[in-house]
Amino acid sequence: MILFVTANKLTSSANAILLQYSAPIWAALFGWVLAKEKPRTGHWIALGAVLVGLLLFFREGLAGGAFFGDCLATLAGISFGLYSVFMRMQGEGNPAKALILSH
Repeated sequence: MILFVTANKLTSSANAILLQYSAPIWAALFGWVLAKEKPRTGHWIALGAVLVGLLLFFREGLAGGAFFGDCLATLAGISFGLYSVFMRMQGEGNPAKALILSH
């Protein structure tokens, strides 16, 4: 959350929001590697749609953003993807506590 808020201060809000939307892609990749969850066909189709959407938004480059802010926004997407994977890996743990801690 801190990465996303800081990215919003350092780059355009549009860049920060759209770069964070890469989180499903990261969650699928990290879930495959860390949690040994192989994505199903429907997941690949959805991830392809997310990737195409991101490419369409950024086909002319990142407009009006600072490079460091864009990097922080990308890291926010990666960390949000990891958050999703770690929540699933928690098993019998209490996800509410992790959610409260993250915010």
